[in-house]
Amino acid sequence: MPSDQYMEVEWTYSDNPPQDFAGFVVKKDTRYDGNFDLSSPVLSKTVRSYQDPTVNYSGKNYYQVCALDTAGNMACAQPIYGFINDTIPPAKPIGLSGDIDASGIVTLHWSKGLEKDLSGYNIYFSNRKDGVYTILTSAPVRDTSYRDTITLETLTEDIYYSIVAVDLRSNMSPFSDKVRLTKPDTIAPGPAVFSDYLLTDSSIIIRWKPSSSHDLMTQELWRGTQNEKMQKIASWSHEIDHYEDTHIKSGTKYVYQLLSIDDSNHTTPAAKKLSVKAPVISHLANLKLTITKDDDKKISVSYHITSNPEQLSKVVIYKSIDGQNFRTWKVSNQASMEYIDQLEKEKKPPVYKARVWMKNGKKSKYITMM
Repeated sequence: MPSDQYMEVEWTYSDNPPQDFAGFVVKKDTRYDGNFDLSSPVLSKTVRSYQDPTVNYSGKNYYQVCALDTAGNMACAQPIYGFINDTIPPAKPIGLSGDIDASGIVTLHWSKGLEKDLSGYNIYFSNRKDGVYTILTSAPVRDTSYRDTITLETLTEDIYYSIVAVDLRSNMSPFSDKVRLTKPDTIAPGPAVFSDYLLTDSSIIIRWKPSSSHDLMTQELWRGTQNEKMQKIASWSHEIDHYEDTHIKSGTKYVYQLLSIDDSNHTTPAAKKLSVKAPVISHLANLKLTITKDDDKKISVSYHITSNPEQLSKVVIYKSIDGQNFRTWKVSNQASMEYIDQLEKEKKPPVYKARVWMKNGKKSKYITMM
């Protein structure tokens, strides 16, 4: 067979044919002992070859050449087998696409090739685009679709497929372009773990180890109390591992929960909630101390509580003369007060400092004025 378009049959015949010789007929069948009902038109006396355009690529082709006289009688040679000498592979398949449903059923589709001797398609897969591809089919698939079943309980998110066209002579095409299919994510991320917490005068600092899942996208911190439902108070990307909660009430017991959310929106709570009692918060009063002097050697010493006066226990003003140790000078439980001090002759002006005591026993830093 010199071409994929026809089978060529050649023969010889006597140089001195009978006078009633009319020409040739080429008959065809798929069996050596067949009926050879299919035949060519009557060929000219001088013809010694015939091109059959109706080659059976999927079966066998047997030919019989018959000499025909003017009365319609035939003398036929023994049948011969027509060899298909095909070394040309099919074209590279195109149009490969597919999808994966929630149960792991893969459905592939592609365009049918135009080759007459096309036998089918071999299906290949790999977990990596440039990895080793494993054949799925034991025989070429004659259709233009294929179903595969895969497990979704795996950490690999993608699977790759490619197909190869095969003809009747087992010639194989190049691999088709690879198609990447993303597996439905059915695996929730691993849980985060609270690792530590720290109490300050006005906040709770929480630390944790984030989920180790590679597809972790978001972390959400939720907080509740005995009387309040859990509410989300913060959210971040996967890198964050601590949070300072400053919106707390003094002495309140809080319960924290951390949610790990992956890129498929699967959510996993922390393995164990964290319970923390907020510190007892005492807000110190703000003290403003003012010193003024006049020409009569008088000194005015005044103070004013600018915030939280209801928590004030007392204000103590101390005085130091000529660099000596400070001694208590005035004590008051009022939010504002002014005192007049007389500067002694030939002495340096005294130095004053003050401190606030709160009702809960806490005290402020010293405020010093000269």
